[in-house]
Amino acid sequence: MSTKSPQLAMIGVDAAEFSFIKAHLATLPNFSRAVGNGVTRRLTSTCAMFNGSVWPTFYTATYPQDHGIYHHIQWDPQLMRIRRVTADWLPAEPFYAKLERSGIRVSALDVPVSMRTHLEQGMEITNFGVHDSFGPTQSNQRDLVRDVLHRFGVHPMRCEIPVDRTERELRSIRDQLLVGAKLKGEVSRWLLDARQCDFFITVFAESHRAGHVLWPEGLQSQAVPPPAAALDVYEQVDEGIGVILDALDLSQTTVMIFSLHGMGVNTSKNYFLQDIMDRVNLGFAEREPALFGSIRPKQRGLIRGLLEVVPASLQNMVASHVPAAVKDAVVDRSYTAGHDWAYTPAIGLRSDWSAYIRFNLRGREREGMLDDDTRGRYEDWMRQCFMSLRDAATDDPLVNEVQFTNQGSLGLRSPLLPDAIVTWTPIAPPTRIVSALIGTIEGQLTDGRRGNHRSDGFLISMGPGLDHGTDAPPLHITELAPMVLGRMLGNNC
Repeated sequence: MSTKSPQLAMIGVDAAEFSFIKAHLATLPNFSRAVGNGVTRRLTSTCAMFNGSVWPTFYTATYPQDHGIYHHIQWDPQLMRIRRVTADWLPAEPFYAKLERSGIRVSALDVPVSMRTHLEQGMEITNFGVHDSFGPTQSNQRDLVRDVLHRFGVHPMRCEIPVDRTERELRSIRDQLLVGAKLKGEVSRWLLDARQCDFFITVFAESHRAGHVLWPEGLQSQAVPPPAAALDVYEQVDEGIGVILDALDLSQTTVMIFSLHGMGVNTSKNYFLQDIMDRVNLGFAEREPALFGSIRPKQRGLIRGLLEVVPASLQNMVASHVPAAVKDAVVDRSYTAGHDWAYTPAIGLRSDWSAYIRFNLRGREREGMLDDDTRGRYEDWMRQCFMSLRDAATDDPLVNEVQFTNQGSLGLRSPLLPDAIVTWTPIAPPTRIVSALIGTIEGQLTDGRRGNHRSDGFLISMGPGLDHGTDAPPLHITELAPMVLGRMLGNNC
């Protein structure tokens, strides 16, 4: 046991599903130990609307309309394209930087959605083994990354390529995640031993990737992962947690094991979004001849068409060997190419479970064409179209709700958020949908995701002064950072 045990240690298990953990506590001894010896809470989050916003929401203790981050690739209204979020564009400082400025010794490893390091005196490593990388592995201390890579090697988890996978590829991903989870535990332990700290935070991202790609439930058309593949990864994460716990003195250290949102079977219908938006825009042009004249919004760029016909195995191979900038450019062109902005009222954006829609507003977008009056009419038409969508085979509705985000959602960066969010009903992803307003559309879920995000996460706290095996009222993820600051700084926070 280390004599350098911090006062508080946070162990993140990214996108881990608590119901899955509870169902398998018999083979997850460290999760079982935490549940039995700690206080368990449900965490509510911003995931329901902004699926990719949870980490900056947690570490800034602010909402998406304030920090402006809802996905790792977002729409830039000045550039009229989709681009990767960067620190110079959307700076977001984590709470543990404030801890360090207040004299608290901090060590941090792989906090997701970290676009740069923020510590000066402590030890911080970013983008070593994360689900969505925001750049190369980096650290705030000279030679720290070199030392880690020399001792432990490169983390094997690569970027997620959104294509279907073969059973062989799924086995390979499972094996990589097992190696990665073991590595994360070892590097975390090494950081704890390398420098005494008062506050420590590390995050296992392998559970996030396993949830998307290896979830036990999926469509019949998807390749089946090895038996218990997701559980294998959770068990290795559990073992990694044990390696960290063994380095801590729990009579002195409070441990918070947490996940900001969960995971479940993938029921997203986002693979229909671009075709739906093409139909919505064309229908609006027909309803607004004074606005469009004889010109109709263009549809389908070359990249988008190629992605629909190029085999998944070839896409996977190419994407695995090109720089991130090239992949980002392909994503941008697949969403934006083929549009004449002077006649495009809105486009669909990259997202996870919910569908995001961005209006092309005059005065906000560089080449905007919708004014306030036409925006209102477009919103009404778009809502009608989405609410009319049904599964052609079962007649079940596809859409639960269409929410418009900038209405009553004022914040410094509200103008960067999607203008509309479509939440899908939980029916299985269909291959053919119909609408009395925009006709019939065929499509298929081919992004390789068997699992997708769920809103609720969890927090298990154990350590001195905490009741054993108890439950406590839910918390929102914006409350975690103030809780830590209050504990570490007292009345000075």
